[in-house]
Amino acid sequence: MDIRILCYLASLLCATNTSLAADIKKWIDQNGQVHFGDIAPQGEDSVEINPKIITTAPSSDNSLRKIMRPGELRMIKNHEKRGKRLIKAKRKALKQARIVEKRAAKYKEQCRYHRQKKENLKRKLREGSPRSKEKRIRESLARHEFKIDEYCK
Repeated sequence: MDIRILCYLASLLCATNTSLAADIKKWIDQNGQVHFGDIAPQGEDSVEINPKIITTAPSSDNSLRKIMRPGELRMIKNHEKRGKRLIKAKRKALKQARIVEKRAAKYKEQCRYHRQKKENLKRKLREGSPRSKEKRIRESLARHEFKIDEYCK
């Protein structure tokens, strides 16, 4: 048998067991003292009691704050403020991390672009180009090398 079925059956047996739901009796002794129990002594008049089980939902208002001392309230408020500051700091750190990631991606892309341009210009110089264009190619090559130094750290 599956263990889940066994657990279910065991819990069902416990829930339906009438011996677990004992009767509560109330009686008054010869001295006038009130007693409660599941078995009343012989010779005592007892009354069976059916207690009402009342469940309450947690309070939605801050009723605990009404009975706290000022020092306790300050401590809770400081704790709440600290929590808010930590949340703000975490958000700020995440924002900074995203900025750094974007900047790193941009630098990587720029590095790739300028290296490709540099290789294209070197190829043009190797293939041989007219003297009038050679000077502009070398100037452009120097600019791209400068950009490579800047972006490819």
